[in-house]
Amino acid sequence: MKQEVLDQLNKIVLEENGTAVTINDMFLDSDLDSLGTMLVLVELDAYYPFLDSIPKGVDVVTHLDLTNLTVRDLILKCVVAISHDTNNRP
Repeated sequence: MKQEVLDQLNKIVLEENGTAVTINDMFLDSDLDSLGTMLVLVELDAYYPFLDSIPKGVDVVTHLDLTNLTVRDLILKCVVAISHDTNNRP
């Protein structure tokens, strides 16, 4: 499952003209601009609804702590989200 999420993440990152990342990288190593970062997170959330866990009214960037977010942590959030998703998204 982790490799599947990493593959999907890198597919989206590359579509947004970023740099592919490994599980050991920081998310910011993807070299995305701020718009690209948000587009990647929103599109990734369409597959793995990890943003659903963020309380309403809370800033996504602050909650995810993008400055310190590792790819490993992002993947874990996605894996946990999909294991709790009752809609069985792809």
